[in-house]
Amino acid sequence: MSVRLHQPPVSLLSQQGRSMIEMLCVLSVAAILSLGGIKYTGRVFTEYKQIKIAEEYAWLVQDVVENFHSYRFPKDVRDITSYISHTTMMPSGWKYERGYLRNQMGQVLFLWDGEKLQINFEMGRKQGMTPGLKGMCRILFNNVLRPYSSRIYLAANYWGNDYLQHFFGDKYCKAENRKCLSDITFAEIEEQCNLCLGEEGEFRTNCAVVMFFEM
Repeated sequence: MSVRLHQPPVSLLSQQGRSMIEMLCVLSVAAILSLGGIKYTGRVFTEYKQIKIAEEYAWLVQDVVENFHSYRFPKDVRDITSYISHTTMMPSGWKYERGYLRNQMGQVLFLWDGEKLQINFEMGRKQGMTPGLKGMCRILFNNVLRPYSSRIYLAANYWGNDYLQHFFGDKYCKAENRKCLSDITFAEIEEQCNLCLGEEGEFRTNCAVVMFFEM
C-alpha cells in the first residue's frame, strides 16, 4: 500500500485521550513543586509546554475533521493551511507564517486536502529534532493519535518520504495484517520517534508526525 505524502513550500476526540493530556499537565506542575530544584525546572516547564501544545493540537485536529465539510474550501486548492488560519479552528497563540501554522515552541502544522486529508505536525523543519522534541513525538502518539484511532485512516512519523511503519485506524487495520494504531506499543512509539535520529546520533530536520483521514 502506497501513500502519496505531500510535502509543504471521532466524532469527538475521545474523553480518554483528553483526560490523559490533562493528567500529564497536572503531573508536570506537581513535578515542578516536588523537585524544587532549578536544575530540573527548565526541563519540566518544557514538558509542560509540550503537553499544552499537544492538547491544542488535539482540539485543532478534532475541529478540522468534525467541521471539515462545513467550510467551503476552493475546489482547486489543495493546501488549505491558510484557510484554516482564518477560522475559529486556529489555536490561540498560533500564527500563520509562510504556509504553516506555527505554535509557541516553533513547531509547524501543514494541511493538505487531497485524496485524503493530510495533517503534518513538523517537529524539526530547520533547527533539527532535539531530545526534547522526541518527547513531543511520544506525547503526540500516546495522547493524540492513539485516542483518535477511530477516525484516522493511517498515521506514521516521517523523515522526508522515509518511514518505518504505517499504523492504521480501527476501520482499516483488520485487513492484510495491517498494524492497528490503537494497539501501538511503547517500543513501537520509540521506534517511530527514533526515525529522526541519524546514523551517528545527529537530529535530522524535516521530521513530522503525519495523519491521513478519509473525508
